[in-house]
Amino acid sequence: MLFGGLEFMNPRWLLANPDALVFPSPKADPYVAVEVHNYDPYAYCSAGPTQHSWGTPADKAKTLAWVRGLEAWARARSLSVVYGEFGVTHDQSAATGRISWYKSGRPPHHRMPWAGFS
Repeated sequence: MLFGGLEFMNPRWLLANPDALVFPSPKADPYVAVEVHNYDPYAYCSAGPTQHSWGTPADKAKTLAWVRGLEAWARARSLSVVYGEFGVTHDQSAATGRISWYKSGRPPHHRMPWAGFS
């Protein structure tokens, strides 16, 4: 069973409201997990973007901060996290940081199952 928070399952909402969702004990149901979606920054990732570059050290640090925060949040609750969606519009290219965005936030090195799209 997958649960997700508000703001389209955005991990920032979950981290800003860490006690908003109440879960059964993972020992009672090991098939309970939290699902998150990420298109941040939306101005960069969405169709018709208004931001046309991504990949500065500050950009990458911001992504890593929420990923680590989410991992810690889930670990404290003995919950698994499924990175259900993440992606960047085709309006972006390698030159504007699209590949860097995927590499920075892609979950395999963060131990989360994921479903990215391009």
